Amino acid sequence: MEPDVARKMINIDEPPDNFYHLAEVRLCEAVLLSAIEDYLRPRTSSKKNGRHQKEDAIEWFTRPVHSHVFSFPAVCETLNLDSHAVWRELQNQERSNG
Repeated sequence: MEPDVARKMINIDEPPDNFYHLAEVRLCEAVLLSAIEDYLRPRTSSKKNGRHQKEDAIEWFTRPVHSHVFSFPAVCETLNLDSHAVWRELQNQERSNG
């Protein structure tokens, strides 16, 4: 998925009056976009004995932990996204680009 397509998935129409909420939304957007990049354009990391970033991204996308503030479900909830729909779309993008 191209970053522009990912940004269109994350549609923030009106910034809220609360600056801290807006900062949280922007941070969650950055976390999600980074994970999308790792999933669709993985690089091998020398720090993890050759483990691919894609493997880390898949683990993050598929771990159903809601309690961590930067878990995939929590990030999607903050961004008002359906986490299952996002994951399906990413898999479709990978298949079509593969």
